[in-house]
Amino acid sequence: MALLPFFLNGMFTLPDSSLFYLLCFSVGLLATYGDIKFLNLSVKYGGGLVSRLSPVLVLISFSIWVVIDPNSILKYQDQPIIILSIFIALMGCLFFSLKLNKCNITKSAFLSLLPALIALAITGPLNKHAMDISDLNSGVFSYILLQSIFMVFVLLVSDMVSSKKEIFNVKIFDFNNLKIGFLMMIILAGIGISKNYSMSFTDNPGYVNAVMLLSPIWISIFYKAIKHKEESDVKSAMGIVFSVMILILATSN
Repeated sequence: MALLPFFLNGMFTLPDSSLFYLLCFSVGLLATYGDIKFLNLSVKYGGGLVSRLSPVLVLISFSIWVVIDPNSILKYQDQPIIILSIFIALMGCLFFSLKLNKCNITKSAFLSLLPALIALAITGPLNKHAMDISDLNSGVFSYILLQSIFMVFVLLVSDMVSSKKEIFNVKIFDFNNLKIGFLMMIILAGIGISKNYSMSFTDNPGYVNAVMLLSPIWISIFYKAIKHKEESDVKSAMGIVFSVMILILATSN
């Protein structure tokens, strides 16, 4: 709704490509499922733990692309340093993942989060392709507008077929809900705009993912500042973060 005035006054125009709309709908469907899963698990296990498991998303996405396009890894066969970096990063992720299995809370969170990670792993390439087939400014804002509309549609449909009717039971016009919702709108809009522009300018979405992987570090700093103690294997989870960052940077040449 906040973006509609910019389209009504002609500042931005919706793309003509039907593929763009299909990509936005697909991302909206996958992102709705993934985001709800992330939020629910953040409440259950804490935002710090869930965010530190999020880098596994990049590993899943990386594996998908290797299967679809083997040349994405074979092109480095004449660059042993990059191959070695990829190997070290993957082994690091495996090592720290095995250590995580010794922590019941972390293992439980990982298994619960895995379906959402797979769904969200697919959204990155779809996002990048949508930006590539559209004009810069109109594509960035049209993507956010359409994705938001599709996500609301998916949420309403899923709630109507659900026996819980959670959405319609929420006090939408409650002052506290409106205040929090407005704040989240500003934050999510800023994230969406900056991410879409980054996807448009970068040759490889790996750079964007590398920056986004810094979020667990900021959460850990926040937890330390408020003296919040996490009952999970923090060191192993942070090991996954740095391993995935090495993987992304090594393959983003």
